[in-house]
Amino acid sequence: MTAIYFISCTLALRRYLLVRNIKRSTFLSIPILVSSGLVLYLIYAISQLLIDVVKEAVPEVVVCLMCSTSYILVSYLIYVQDMSKEGLKLLVVAFLCIFIVSLLPINELFYSSKIFTVFINIAHVLSLYLFMKYLIRTTPEKEIHVRENYL
Repeated sequence: MTAIYFISCTLALRRYLLVRNIKRSTFLSIPILVSSGLVLYLIYAISQLLIDVVKEAVPEVVVCLMCSTSYILVSYLIYVQDMSKEGLKLLVVAFLCIFIVSLLPINELFYSSKIFTVFINIAHVLSLYLFMKYLIRTTPEKEIHVRENYL
């Protein structure tokens, strides 16, 4: 279900992403390399923690990881292209999704705590609110025209 959620969010953001405005220097800056390294370490640490518990569900975990990574990448590219207050909200939503996806398996499988559940629920509601607010208030850069077919 998480993979379907991330795919749906990525598809909802496709109108806000202009591929022609993406520059190589966007990906080769020092802050991006450091944050990418930290995110990769987070993925590695959580996967090492979960590998013994979910051996039979490794393909599903990999699909969920790829879908969440694509959503975070699209959110970052929109933020870099736009650089407005609304783009910052979208980046906050992506960080909240990282928080939710990384804390949820720990809460469910290893250390079940009510405070983690409260943090996860607050982060999820806040991310949904900010995401919907972004979609409502921001006008897309390009329009996708669907050809109307009449009988």
